[in-house]
Amino acid sequence: MIYTEAQIEAINDRSRLLVINSLAGTGKTTTIVQRIKKIILDDGVSPDRIMAITFTNKMGEELQEKLPELKWVGNFHKIALRLINKCRGEHTVLPENEWKDLVKDVEKRTFFKKNGIKLLAGYKDQNRLRYDEQYFIEEYRKFMSWNKLLTYDDIEIMLLDMLGKGEIKEKFRHFIVDEFQDTTEIEMDIVERFDHDYLTIVGDSSQNIYEWRGTRVENILEMAKKADKVIVLDESFRVPLRNLPVVNHILGKINLNTGPMKTFNKVGNTTIYTGRTSEDVIREIMPKLLSIFAPSEIAILCRYNQQVTKYSDIVKEMTPKVNAINARVGWNSKVGMKILMFIRFCLGDKNNYALNSLFRAIEIDDPMVIQKWLIDSNIAISNGDNKSIIEVAMEGDNTSKNLIKDLLTVSNNDSMTMTDKINHFYEAYVTDRVEASFYQIGDRVIFERIKEGIDNFIKKHGNDNRALYRWALTMDAQDFVDTDSNMNIMTYHVAKGLEFPVVIMPDIQDSIFPKNYANLQADYRLCYVGATRAKNLLYLIKTGESVFVDDFKEEKIGENNER
Repeated sequence: MIYTEAQIEAINDRSRLLVINSLAGTGKTTTIVQRIKKIILDDGVSPDRIMAITFTNKMGEELQEKLPELKWVGNFHKIALRLINKCRGEHTVLPENEWKDLVKDVEKRTFFKKNGIKLLAGYKDQNRLRYDEQYFIEEYRKFMSWNKLLTYDDIEIMLLDMLGKGEIKEKFRHFIVDEFQDTTEIEMDIVERFDHDYLTIVGDSSQNIYEWRGTRVENILEMAKKADKVIVLDESFRVPLRNLPVVNHILGKINLNTGPMKTFNKVGNTTIYTGRTSEDVIREIMPKLLSIFAPSEIAILCRYNQQVTKYSDIVKEMTPKVNAINARVGWNSKVGMKILMFIRFCLGDKNNYALNSLFRAIEIDDPMVIQKWLIDSNIAISNGDNKSIIEVAMEGDNTSKNLIKDLLTVSNNDSMTMTDKINHFYEAYVTDRVEASFYQIGDRVIFERIKEGIDNFIKKHGNDNRALYRWALTMDAQDFVDTDSNMNIMTYHVAKGLEFPVVIMPDIQDSIFPKNYANLQADYRLCYVGATRAKNLLYLIKTGESVFVDDFKEEKIGENNER
């Protein structure tokens, strides 16, 4: 393996606070892996005293595969939940849609007439709230605490609280955080409060694309100012030489003084189309691309989820091997929510709240049945009765009894694998209740991808269903990317960290991409992420005036595009 001088320096440096600013495709993962190996082998540091925090599950799994001896590796939520369950007991994390339903339930129970979700997200000082607002928040907190429930935001808040109270006893010799440009203010606080001797910050300030989640590019910039050393990796192994004019043009527009990028990749080209619709260009170039490249080597990147659906439909005219990934894939979809609730039910979480969530998820035909269960169980709880929803339901009509008996029989059947149980649940309670939506890809496709992910997890980690549920909660959209057989059509946010031989960027025009001039820097960073995913061919389809590529003229496909 050949390393650049900057990589060698980053692997060997032992500054107390080291910042590695790594441009796209410059061997960041390899550098991190070799740095950790050297820390273990040459410095004699025990693997359980090294923490490696990644942004995506994909990166975490890649590090774990290359460094199986590491005990602490994963994204912020995975690491935090592990520490919370160790120090404060097993907690259940609520997916966003389930949490919203819970808030609505608390609104009804407290007769709160306002928007509870908005109140919980926006209030700062409880002393300034009206009585009805205070009552709603108190009841919400009691319910969450009593049932040991957490939202994704709660996970990091609780971890920070534990660090402040000295509950975390683990001490780390080396603490490494990847993609630091996409950390939030609270994640910055968490990193600084952990007990560590050496801190390594890795990232690319030009790839900060999650501002809407509260991430701060200022985090990595502030770390760089107080670092003992800053090392820049600017020689790309991925980006083709002929793509550099476009990439460096975009980098020059980002106000962070990064670049210019250099590259070792001499094969490839950028083709810019103008004056035609993206649909027409894709229909024109796709047959030739499919005659040269496998579908899985081609990616179409979109600014919006609606475009993902539109271009997947167009590409399906030419090949059935299409994998569309949008905001409603996986556990965020209705199908995913149903399966997630069922997995939790199989784990033995059969308390009133868990059952309530499962019944709501499978959308029982008679809404009065579930309403009766909820009312009766709430009365039982308030009276100090130990009745559960199961007991209330078993006293009800045949519909409720049969439903409960079937779910209990399947969940308690030790001869069935989790995959078999999920198959039964899907066919019995999901297929008759699916809804077609412009924003969703086929429910069966989502189900198959989820099942495939579960099968892969069980192969790697065995039949630890509690671990399976925790893994499912921290899955992200990248877990549904198919690099084996299908063409991937996804948003720029999902594509970050990935690479493909061929990348197509449609609908480049003002008001679409970039969306508006109010936050032009954010879209420049997205454009940089998209343009640097291509290892060979990059297609930019300019359908109108665009500040992104106004300096370039349309080019034809050159002979060097053939392989």
